[in-house]
Formats: sequence, structure tokens, C-alpha cells
Amino acid sequence: MSEQKQGDVATLISRLEEEKAAAGAEIAIASEAILRFQLGRETYGIPIDQVKGISRLRPITFVPGTPAYVLGVCNQAGSVIPVISLSDLLGGSNHETSRDSRLITIHSNEVGEGDIGILVDRVQDVIAVPINAVEAPLLTLERSGNFLRGQHRQPDGKIVLLLDLPALLRLITNRAGG
Repeated sequence: MSEQKQGDVATLISRLEEEKAAAGAEIAIASEAILRFQLGRETYGIPIDQVKGISRLRPITFVPGTPAYVLGVCNQAGSVIPVISLSDLLGGSNHETSRDSRLITIHSNEVGEGDIGILVDRVQDVIAVPINAVEAPLLTLERSGNFLRGQHRQPDGKIVLLLDLPALLRLITNRAGG
């Protein structure tokens, strides 16, 4: 992992540890570190242990004949990886990239044996989600329902939609004809 990516992930984990220390209490129940990010107005999360790196958007090379949600490929730490528009895959509207857009690199056993980049609007932070605080996703979330493993209601009332990353990657493989 490049030093920048290691630094980004390490900084997020460090912030999580600081928040726990500032609260003055250790989490007594099992919890999971979740990377929160935004797509449009929604907040999603994936387990931080499935994240290989986070980087600014790099130049993407279009690949003809790929599904619309495949933006192309890019060079990430010396490897060429596919870049997926998570918004397009989830059925959201096409969106413009901005200075806040980030590429989250994950290792995928589902899509071959390599890494895959998912484009998100903004990476927020890493939070600790108690395992017993994960609720079933709302039935009204049909477009995302196939790859949501649950949702977490934060103390401020906002919802974090927790993605089932293996299911999401299987969807990518199935749609690509793999």
C-alpha cells in the first residue's frame, strides 16, 4: 500500500481511537469499524478492514464495451484496476466528480483476484458501530436492497446504509457476464 493510502487509513483509524478516548469509555460490546462515505445525499458504510486504500481521483481510461457503471481503468500504485461508479451501480443519478470525490480501493476475491476502485462523492470518517446496533434495511430501499446488509442509526438520527460488499461485488461480476 502506498504511503499516502496508508496515511489516509491510519488517520481515519486514529480519529476513531481519539473519539473513543474522548468519550471516556471503552466499547464493552463488540463493534465494527465502518468507513463512512457519501453518494449524493445518502451516507453509506463498509467495514474498514475491507478497504485497501483511499485516494484522490486519478485519470481514468475509458474501456469500450463495458457496462455504464464501469468508468474505466486507472493506475493505482502500479496496478491497473477497474473503476466502478457506485452511484450508477446502485441506480442513482449520474453525478459530477468534485474535489471531494475519492477512489476507495478494495481487494476483491469476487471480481477475479485483484483490486477494484469504487468512486464515491466524499469519504467522511471511520466510526465504531456496535454489532447489536445494526438494524435490518428498510424495505423501501429496493434499489439498494440487494446489497445492503443493514443500517445504523447514529445518535443524531442520521442513517448509515451498510453495504454488503461481497454481494455488491457478486452483482458486478454477474452483470459483467462473469
